[in-house]
Amino acid sequence: MKSPSMMRNSKGAALVIALLVMMAASVVGVMSVTTSSIEVKISGNDNFAKQTFYAAEAAIENIRGVLKTQFVLRNAARIAASQTPNWDFALLGPDPDNPTPATDTTYAGGTSWINNAHFGSYTYSVRIWNNPTDPSASPINDKDRLIYARADASGSGGSVRSIEVILEGDVTGDQSVFGYSAQAGGGVGKNYNADDLNPISDFSGQVSGIQ
Repeated sequence: MKSPSMMRNSKGAALVIALLVMMAASVVGVMSVTTSSIEVKISGNDNFAKQTFYAAEAAIENIRGVLKTQFVLRNAARIAASQTPNWDFALLGPDPDNPTPATDTTYAGGTSWINNAHFGSYTYSVRIWNNPTDPSASPINDKDRLIYARADASGSGGSVRSIEVILEGDVTGDQSVFGYSAQAGGGVGKNYNADDLNPISDFSGQVSGIQ
């Protein structure tokens, strides 16, 4: 038989053990909540970073489209005269009436083509500069038909992403012809030879623009 004092001691020990178990469970619970919160933040930041990267990609595709059109238009006289086209116009900035020429063959010395444009909740800028290995070594005179373009995008959560590409400007085939020598898929059948006399096999008259 246990004495009353031993029983009281056992109850006291059980109470202490129960309190320790509750404290341990509380600590585990707090740690789980904290870990979950951190994981949610990490996941959110990763999502923000991916979306900002996509915004930078969209900016690059935007400037590619703009420059492709401008490359043909601004080099029309040179192409018609069978001269080599170049990116000189791009290195002077987007406004021919108010040029902002590049000052160096580096990103910092490049010319701004897009400044703090909005893409949904994201903001992006695009700079262009001459290929630093260009034989001319000039910030505004292109000799090798290669230029650099970089898009810097910023978005939610302070995320910042940049994409830098090198663009080659070129035209192929008959330089007096712009576009396509035949209309691909123009007929009802929506295939390459629907309304053409013969299937299209020679694309030498195509202007490649930016490759």
